[in-house]
Formats: sequence, structure tokens, C-alpha cells
Amino acid sequence: MKIASSKEISQIEADSEKLGITAKKLIENAGLKIAENIIKEIKNISSTTILVLVGKGNNGNDGLIAASHLSSFGINVVAYLCIKRPSNDYYLKVAQNGNVVIENHSINSTKQLKGLFNKADIVIDAILGTGNKRKLSPPISDILSHLKLSKVKNNKLKIIAIDIPSGINPDSGLIDSSCVQVDKTFILGLYKIGMFENPKPEYYGQKSVLDIGLPINIGKNINYDLITKSWVKKYIPKRSLSASKEDFGKVLMIVGSKDYPGAAGLAANAAMRSGAGLVTIGLTESIKPIVSNNTIESVFLTLPSNKSGNILPTKAIKLIEKKIIYQNVLLYGCGISQSKEMENLTKLILFSKINFPNIIIDADGLNALAKLNNQGVRWWENIPQHTILTPHIKEMSRLTGIEIKDIQKNRISISLKFAKIWNKIVILKGPNTIIAFPDKTLMVSPFATPLLATAGTGDVLAGLIAGLIAQKLPPHIAAGVGVYIHGEAAILASHNLKVNSIIASDLNLNIPKIIKSIIES
Repeated sequence: MKIASSKEISQIEADSEKLGITAKKLIENAGLKIAENIIKEIKNISSTTILVLVGKGNNGNDGLIAASHLSSFGINVVAYLCIKRPSNDYYLKVAQNGNVVIENHSINSTKQLKGLFNKADIVIDAILGTGNKRKLSPPISDILSHLKLSKVKNNKLKIIAIDIPSGINPDSGLIDSSCVQVDKTFILGLYKIGMFENPKPEYYGQKSVLDIGLPINIGKNINYDLITKSWVKKYIPKRSLSASKEDFGKVLMIVGSKDYPGAAGLAANAAMRSGAGLVTIGLTESIKPIVSNNTIESVFLTLPSNKSGNILPTKAIKLIEKKIIYQNVLLYGCGISQSKEMENLTKLILFSKINFPNIIIDADGLNALAKLNNQGVRWWENIPQHTILTPHIKEMSRLTGIEIKDIQKNRISISLKFAKIWNKIVILKGPNTIIAFPDKTLMVSPFATPLLATAGTGDVLAGLIAGLIAQKLPPHIAAGVGVYIHGEAAILASHNLKVNSIIASDLNLNIPKIIKSIIES
């Protein structure tokens, strides 16, 4: 599913017009779809009151058409014109003919507005759509401030936004101080870039995309896509009845350390659960007993260490060089620690003459790269183009030198910028995880959930993607499939466990269930 900028949306509407699908037709479709979806959730139509806050543009037009349809179902509907419309306005007449009560805002109507909010069961925000990018001012800012107070006083009041909540910039995602957190957003046709550039999912509530009749192939050249289950299903690796483990690939992982032994088990089990044929974990003798108890299917490459249990980089690299030629993918970094020894091993790997297979670099592997940045080392020139980097926002800050708050406000643009500079695939983890590619294309996870905000879930994701690459999925496809399965596994875990009780290993148990459900969907 495509994610569009406001400029792209305007172009799509213009292109639709050329194909005979007028703006008026799209507005009529949108209004009907909005009304139909709202009706589904109303238990007692005759006792329900809906207040529609109407702006002057097409968002307001959508709201007036929806109001007319809702009224025809027998609901008491009031349309409150935040900006006065001409008496001959087409959409206003449609609402009036549909027995919608029309109220006009004035400087003396504060008391009236508060009364309307008090009587309403549902408020529809049809004030501003994708055309607005300015700071809100009166009367819009005042009306939204009163709505915000009404929501605080009455938590049963349901607020529904059309296309995007008023006060959110559709391109930057920046949120005006007057913006209200809604319960649901009906997205018209296409997701908006701002929803993921600066993701604040609490402001959108539940997102639902409505088909408003845009031509099927229109917008096909848009470079940004939301990952969908139907897309993932196409790429789940197939299994022949006569297959052996050799057919499903080999993963070599340099993961885990004395302080973080659990990372190795989490990553390895995720790779195995994804379907990899064989997983080899490269680690030191000191942590092997702990790790082997947590991943009994994996095998080990014991890396040389000193009496303190610290890895000996110059000896370890020789074993890695011998082993890597038989592998399909190398996962490097989960829980390896930020010790000097691991920093030196990272340098040796970067500057060795190994003909690397596919590589995923995660966690402390990324921290080691950040230190090399500070030393002026252009590390990205020494690893393959299709390497996947999987930073969370703090690791991205260390890698780029950009402050966390600035990355948070510009997740898409910064991810794309550095995917191009480094010529690598960048997976910026977080709500609606971003997958940026060097060719300026992008995929976005549909999941924004606190379920993944716990230690070890990143190790699971890295292992999962490694396992998919081992099964011959191209890295850019494996990244999208892995991110989607990872999110679904977390959602499934929440069906049986409290949100604050879910841990990373719960995801590994659900990976095969999610793969099965996707195949059977």
C-alpha cells in the first residue's frame, strides 16, 4: 500500500480527473464510506448524536457528505461550520437537504459550541486535510482546544478524524499544540508520509484506510510502501517435499558476550524459527554453556579467548575466515559488547579480504562502526552494498552524529539520506519501523506498538531476517518480510499475555504461528 506526500496526492487527484474520476465523485465516495463505517459501530441509532466539525476545503466537503448519509440513517447530526460557507455551496445544500442541522461559528458562539460537545456522542473532525501545513490560528485553534477539554471531561466521547487529524502536517508529521488525540482516523485512499516521518500513533487512534475509488494503478510510481500481509505472503520461502537442511541455508552469527549471553540465543532461535537450515554461533568458551542451554538446535564455532574470557581478535578472525565461505549470511553484533577486543575484531572483519556473503550488522556491531566513524574510517566502503544495518534511534544517532530528537522528527528523510550515503539497507527500528534503500525507495512497518519496547526484540528481528536471507530471499525482501513477521509475532503474544509482561523470547515462540497464518490467509 502506497504512502504519499501532499504533492503526490494532488497529482493523483489531477490524474484521476483526466481518467474521468472527478473530485466531486471522490468526495461523494469518501462521504459514503465514512458514514458506512461509522454506522457499523453505533448500537442505538435513534439515541446517537453526531457533531461534524466542518472546514472550508475538501475535508469539510467530505464531512458534509458523510453528515448527509448519517442523517439518512436516522441519526441526529449537527454540522458545525468552523468557517462560514456561501449559502449556495453545493455540499452545504446536500447536507441541508439531508436534514442535517447547520450551525455557524461566530465570535460569540463559545457557549453554544460547548453545549454541542456536551450533547455529542461522536465528533467528526472534518476541518483540515492534507492541504494545510500552517500553524493553527483562531477560530480553528480555539475550536480544537474546546474539543480537547470536552474529551478530558467526557472520556466516552468518540472523536473520528477524516484523512488526518486537524493540526498534523501531512508531510512532516509535526503536530500543532491545538491538535486533539482522536480515537480513529479514516484515511482516504492513501497513507500520508507525515504519519511515519514523525510517528505519534496516539494522535491517530485506530487507522482505517477507506477505498474512495482511486484508479487501481494510479500512484504506482510512488516510492514509499506500507508493508502488507498480502505482499509478505508472496515471499514466504517454499519447501520441497524432497528438501534437506542444505536447501534452507546456513547462518553464521558472531553474537553474545559475558554480559549479554541471552542475545545469542534469541537471535539464533529466531533464525531457526524462520526456517534456516543450520545456525552456527561464533562465541567464546566462557559463555557457551549458557547459550547452549537456550538454543539446543544451533551449533558452535568456538572463538579463541584469554583467561579472562575476552576474545582474541587476531586468532578469531582466522577461524571466521575459514567458516564464512560455507555460509549464506553473517549476522554480526547482537550483544557482543563494546569492548576494545570486539572493536578490534570489527576492524579486522572490515579490512580482511574475506569474500563476504550477505551481512546484517546489529547492536554493538553498529556501535563499533560509530567509533570508527569518529576515527575517520569510511567503514561503509568495506562491506557489500546489500548489507543490512538495524539501528534503533540511539544507535542511529551515534552512527550519524545527529541528535535523537532531530532523527525522531525526520525518520524517513534521515534514513533515506544515510541509506544512500552508505549504500546500504537501513532498518530504523521504532514505531512503524522504517526500511530505507539506497535507491531512495522505502518500506514502512504497519505496527506501532509498545510490545516491542523491551530488551532482546532487536536480536530476534536480526536473527529472523538472517534466517530468511539464508533461505535465498534477497536482502531487501527479507528485510520487509522479517519486519512484518516480527511485528505480527508481538501482536499475537499480546492475545495471551499482558502488554507489560511480554518478553523477547515470546516472539520466537510465535514466529512459526505467524508464518503459518500468513501462508493460510
